[in-house]
Amino acid sequence: MLFFDYAEWHHKILDENYIEKELEFWKKELHEMPQMLELPTDRLRSNKSNSKGSRFKIELNKALHNNLIYLAKKNNISPFMAYLAVFEILLYKFTNQNDFGIGTPANGRTNADLKSIIGFFVNTIVMRARVSGEETFDELLNIVKANVLSTFEHQQLPFEEIVNSIVTEKSITYSPLFQVMFDYQESPLKKISFSDIEIKLLEQEINSAKFDLLFIIEDNLDSVVLSIEYDSDLFEIYTIRTLASIFENLMQGIKNNSKQKVSLLPIVSEVEKKKLITEWNSTATKYPSQIATSKLFERQVKKTPNKIAVKSDDDSIGYSKLNSRANQIANYLIRNGVNPNDNIAIYMDRSIDLIAVTIAILKVNAVYVPLDMAYPIDRIQYMLDDTHAKFVITENSLKPISDGFKASKIYLEEIEDQLLSENQNDLDIDVNAESVA
Repeated sequence: MLFFDYAEWHHKILDENYIEKELEFWKKELHEMPQMLELPTDRLRSNKSNSKGSRFKIELNKALHNNLIYLAKKNNISPFMAYLAVFEILLYKFTNQNDFGIGTPANGRTNADLKSIIGFFVNTIVMRARVSGEETFDELLNIVKANVLSTFEHQQLPFEEIVNSIVTEKSITYSPLFQVMFDYQESPLKKISFSDIEIKLLEQEINSAKFDLLFIIEDNLDSVVLSIEYDSDLFEIYTIRTLASIFENLMQGIKNNSKQKVSLLPIVSEVEKKKLITEWNSTATKYPSQIATSKLFERQVKKTPNKIAVKSDDDSIGYSKLNSRANQIANYLIRNGVNPNDNIAIYMDRSIDLIAVTIAILKVNAVYVPLDMAYPIDRIQYMLDDTHAKFVITENSLKPISDGFKASKIYLEEIEDQLLSENQNDLDIDVNAESVA
């Protein structure tokens, strides 16, 4: 049989009855399957139809590969199915989605007469992945096996026919039915041998991406490589490296115990876990417990006077200016009768001045009493009475509520001119760790 004969035969079988019968299978198979895999991307999708592409490769641990092949043989499945199962777990873990589509190429050579013909037979099919997390890896292998065998029986129907029949709304920003692909490729060099000629596969450059992700397992002569082609408009290289690492960590978890639930398979290695939990979390440090917070702040002002201390919406302030503002407020409080250990309430919205007021109260060795604006007035009044607050520092925008407080009030906006005339230097007040403040 020649390729021309195949093309003619393929055209003949694609009559209306055949297409209708095949579509019936695919409609049932893909019924209510989410048409979008919610991948956590590094950048938002653009509205352009073509995307930049790149490739990342990593050689997989041979022992982990051999274990996966052993499990495949034990369960009477192909290496493709075994690696597809790992890929499904990866996507399940990465997206927290348990129902999604994966594209994969089908060679189209369903007839023994086609195996020796040179020509392009490949068609893309959709593998529906369903991963609950409750199944073991061994159980998932058999689920994947049944799914692959079932869908590959219906590989002759062109992918475009399925899309046109099932997809109601198409988008130029992502491919229909699936956004990720998977393939397992056994090196053809395994089957070619010349005694005096060295044969190498030339790698094709990649400049664009048809899909968000394409994972290819390359089973070569002396190595097994995970190749990831990705949309570089969506993903940074470090995310792709992380995915590759998770893939291999899952393989390690499967090697350790293929009978544990898929949801329990690790995404970090023991070395990485130790680094995350122990080494990077070893943040204990000696704290100067005998020095008051306000004095520690003043130390920092001297170290980094011009660095940003506080950001609020579109505004920011450096350490030196924040300290000067706090000193002005502190001097105003002293002039108005605030003494060490007095309770000063704060009823303000989040702002730079809120921080300045808090520091100012600490500088005069008083105690600040924060009032939550979500509290009802009765609750706030109880707190003011219970603490015997000498003042409530607030702002004009909160007057409709704060005017109802039975306490002396200081509205920052109304004393601004007085604050500007106050001394900006640090106060000569003995504030230490034993103070109530």
